[in-house]
Amino acid sequence: MKINLSKKQADEVWGKKALLSFDNGVAKVHFGGDDPLGKIQRAARKLRTQGIDDVELEGKYWTLPTCWAFYQGFYSAKQDFAIEFPSDL
Repeated sequence: MKINLSKKQADEVWGKKALLSFDNGVAKVHFGGDDPLGKIQRAARKLRTQGIDDVELEGKYWTLPTCWAFYQGFYSAKQDFAIEFPSDL
């Protein structure tokens, strides 16, 4: 699944202050406001609990700190996951 970052809030249909939204097979992590890295980490953890274990990080907001925050939330000791990081870091 492709994962994008968005500084905008999710549409109301996803709930108030939603960290995640989905559109055409792409998950958007809404990380604007306070504690952006914490939001990214929590969103990654939510994706894992939904059974998503193979992701590709894409889009303009991925940096080394945001990728690391995502990894920390997505990581599992079972080693049953795959993350494709952006090639332009």
